[in-house]
Amino acid sequence: MKLLIKKTWPIKAFISFEQIHDENYWEFKLKSNYPKNYLLLFEAIFNSKLAEFYLEVKYQLREKDCSEIDIDHINHFPIPDLDFNYRTIKEIVEIVKSLKSPDLDESHRKELQAKLNWLFFVLYDLIYYDQTQVEHYFTEKTKANALVRKRDIQKYCDEFIDSFKPFIEELFLNAEWATSKSFGTMVRFSLSESEKSFQYNKELEQFIKIIETYRKEYTKRDIFKEKTIKFYDDSQLYIYKSNKLRDWTEFKAIVDADEELHKYFKMVFDDT
Repeated sequence: MKLLIKKTWPIKAFISFEQIHDENYWEFKLKSNYPKNYLLLFEAIFNSKLAEFYLEVKYQLREKDCSEIDIDHINHFPIPDLDFNYRTIKEIVEIVKSLKSPDLDESHRKELQAKLNWLFFVLYDLIYYDQTQVEHYFTEKTKANALVRKRDIQKYCDEFIDSFKPFIEELFLNAEWATSKSFGTMVRFSLSESEKSFQYNKELEQFIKIIETYRKEYTKRDIFKEKTIKFYDDSQLYIYKSNKLRDWTEFKAIVDADEELHKYFKMVFDDT
């Protein structure tokens, strides 16, 4: 029994019980000190989104439909601690076995796949920031031109606000939003002594119109098309971006919040 990995992109791995001599695949055997069902683990790892993310980003294969993969990229692929993560590995193997069942219904398959993706994060001990970065990458890749929706903006704002909670006491950071179908989307964050529900604010549409007016004057260069605009007014933070989903993911919220926190701490320490 061995693991076969395709030599061309996109990467694909499968277990073979027979002798196969195919120049299009590399053959890998499991070390004798590990159970044979660990082949299911490595088959799942190499077929996972985590492996796809790692190889695409590290080796910049994402722009090519069918690229040759260097064997060194596979030989140096990071392997998790197999001894320390025995319970997680056992759970992964059981899920992989279930996913191979021909009688599995589609809804259950999706549930198992989602759990499997999460277990890979656990297996590689990825922190929350790393997890959201991987998820953002695939959101950006598969939904590059998708328009942002209210629930997307709310997730973005919730993540942004959560980043600030450890640094504000007895106050609440609230969020409002507005969007333009033809161009961009804006959110406004403001501090308050009471917590307010997330809501649409038509007042913010005036700022979008101003930005759109400036954009029309620079149609040749289109300088505002994908540009993020941030400004403060009376202790309120305004963030303006395109109305595309890729600009309003939870990972983007973490990045934006980190930038604002960095500015704040720099100002505090510069003044001391």
